[in-house]
Amino acid sequence: MRWVWKSMLFSKVTMVILLVLPILFLSLALPLFKSTVEDLQVPIMLVDSSEQTMVEELVDELEETEPFSLQVVNNLDLDVLARGEVEAIFEVTDDLETRILDGDTDELFTWYRHENSFADGLFKEHLASTLMEMIVKAESANLVMSQTDTFDWDEVFHYGQRYFEPDPIFQMDFQSFGEYGQEETHRQSEQSTAMYLLIIWTYCWLLMIYFTNYIYHWRGQQLFDRLSLYRYGRAKLYLYWIIVVLVIVFGFASVIGAILHSIDSQMVTWWQLMNELGPVLFISAVLILVSSLICRTRRGMLASTLSYLLGSVSVFWFISWGWLADNWFNYFFIPVWLL
Repeated sequence: MRWVWKSMLFSKVTMVILLVLPILFLSLALPLFKSTVEDLQVPIMLVDSSEQTMVEELVDELEETEPFSLQVVNNLDLDVLARGEVEAIFEVTDDLETRILDGDTDELFTWYRHENSFADGLFKEHLASTLMEMIVKAESANLVMSQTDTFDWDEVFHYGQRYFEPDPIFQMDFQSFGEYGQEETHRQSEQSTAMYLLIIWTYCWLLMIYFTNYIYHWRGQQLFDRLSLYRYGRAKLYLYWIIVVLVIVFGFASVIGAILHSIDSQMVTWWQLMNELGPVLFISAVLILVSSLICRTRRGMLASTLSYLLGSVSVFWFISWGWLADNWFNYFFIPVWLL
């Protein structure tokens, strides 16, 4: 077993494949992952034609929630909504501050949305909650000032903020914004996780193809014929090969998964990686070993395994994009198991 480890691990080509190429892959892929995370923010447009001070305070409160990207403009432009550049548009009434101070909650905003919008309801609830905090503080300040002249109105208004921090009296889970929104968010999260797993599986598949070099090298040296003189000699060498390959690909997958999770905690965790990718990697290693046994030449093995890789990745994306129905025979392609 020890000589199998040495021959497979301690070669220059193996070191380049295991160390240099992953570093190169991560250096190219990290900007893509970061931009993908940034793209997950929900773009919202606020229209304030009067440039009110109260709107500025409101925006400061709303921007504390990361999923939203707010853009404040002076003029209403529905074309940006039609083009899908923003999720929704909220037009502010011209007398927002006066009505909030009077405790008036009717039609403070006009809500414009596209038929394909789904996350704007999340922002609407967040906006309503933030407005309610301001209205409650204004009502409290009005009540206090009606009883005494000792305090300043602004002082009482801002004093009420302590009752909403750090934990408001009334809290809302802003990630739960309706059945469709929950399903859509969950589906996008699963697709994102499956994409990362597909990338890791693809690289591990190519790694396992590379390590079949040793099987064909041993076969050329007639090592299997000599081992056939011993009981289970051939089977043991094949077993050692698959053990070494699995240790290498599992170690590689663990490191890549840990790096991706450190970049974004919403990405796959180590346990999720092992739970979803572990069985897939094991079956993949067995399948490649069987291919090397069936194909007597390395060219034939490369043609079959690379063709399977191309077909599997294609079927994976076709199902993800909804171009292909999810039928039972699709599961002959291993990456489909990750969906």
